Amino acid sequence: MNTSVILYPRNGNLALHRQDLIDMADQNATLSIILFDRSSSMHRYGSIPQDAVNAHFISLLDPPDQRTQFCAVFSFASTPRVELPITIAQDIKPLTSYRAEGNTLQWKTVDECLKAFLHIYQTLPPEKQAKLAIAIAVFSDGQDNMSNYDKFNRPIYPAPYPAKLQETSRQALAQKWELFSYGIGIDAKQMAREMGFPDDFHAVTVEATIEGVKKATADFSHSTTIIGLKLANIEAIDADKKKASTMIIT
Repeated sequence: MNTSVILYPRNGNLALHRQDLIDMADQNATLSIILFDRSSSMHRYGSIPQDAVNAHFISLLDPPDQRTQFCAVFSFASTPRVELPITIAQDIKPLTSYRAEGNTLQWKTVDECLKAFLHIYQTLPPEKQAKLAIAIAVFSDGQDNMSNYDKFNRPIYPAPYPAKLQETSRQALAQKWELFSYGIGIDAKQMAREMGFPDDFHAVTVEATIEGVKKATADFSHSTTIIGLKLANIEAIDADKKKASTMIIT
């Protein structure tokens, strides 16, 4: 099976191949996917969003759970853009071209990204899926203002978003992917509910400051690099339950 998806052909052209995910899942691996806002309202932070993402790359080099780390990065303004195709941590180069401008095409960008990865992931055999953990984070400081307009800036009726994204998110959660929302000066829980993401500890609101942007990315880095520890703990609990159940039956 030679399944592939071309994502954002005019803005980075990410060719996502089934074999990419199969190769990752030859070992216990984590793929962290970042989608961050580069609309004009983010201009006040200068290069800090880019610096914060670069700090995430560094955190992947020596993760506490010792899983092999991969990362992919997308940004959204008036158009989506591929900032980093799927890359193993040791080969990642720092981002250098961040510039905030334009509107906020958030819901459609996240929806298309989730759909592309789901399309490939769902073709993998179960034993490969079990080895590949996926964590996705959306960072934004404002409301989507483009997803329900056509290319001529005319409102689309009925408005497809955010309902369309919520359905895609439901499918991603069914695969046990972790979906994080980071609201920079906005309510992250509300942002999460709009996207269909969990509004529990996966939704983090930070101050609209440089330190807030750094805190948001640091939180995702921590969550991403301890996934293996959480999975090991779940496996140990399941094993204990199975053992207890066997003893009762005996």
